[in-house]
Amino acid sequence: VITKNAEMDRIDFSKVPPNIFKREDFTEEDICFFYWWRQNKDVYRPSFSSRLRVFFRRAEISQILLPGLEFERVISGEREKVNRTHGTRLFLFILFPIIPIVLTALFLLGFFSLGLFWPRWLKRYLFFGPLEKVSLLEDDVKDTKDKIDEMQSKIEDMQESLDSLLASRGGLEKRSKKRAQDDDL
Repeated sequence: VITKNAEMDRIDFSKVPPNIFKREDFTEEDICFFYWWRQNKDVYRPSFSSRLRVFFRRAEISQILLPGLEFERVISGEREKVNRTHGTRLFLFILFPIIPIVLTALFLLGFFSLGLFWPRWLKRYLFFGPLEKVSLLEDDVKDTKDKIDEMQSKIEDMQESLDSLLASRGGLEKRSKKRAQDDDL
């Protein structure tokens, strides 16, 4: 499942789709990470810093703020979803309270500096909102065009029905005129 965020799409790491590699906004680092994440054979494990960068850049905010199995897998570097070490779990328990504190400090630092120390993604998120409206606009335009085409075909069908009705009525009027002429004779 992919959701929109202020800077780029956020991905639910528990449900990574198989066509994830076809995305245009992926860097080479992202592609290597997701080949490893999808457990493709003969793919080397990305470095620890590379795994963290991709995870923090691409994961949904809830998976970052509340580290779970996905984050544990990124930290441990294990291909499979099992075989986690106790050290990884301990690292997550230590890291869990630090993440919200750092994010809160980052927000407050930018707040008191009037946004000077906010990262670009936070500024975009706060002041421009999600970028979903662009894709929604494209969908709306397509839906509107489809509705216009549908209405045009309905109008053409109605015109044909009206023409045939008028033609049959015109035929009736000719018959009634002939009858009236015959009656006069």
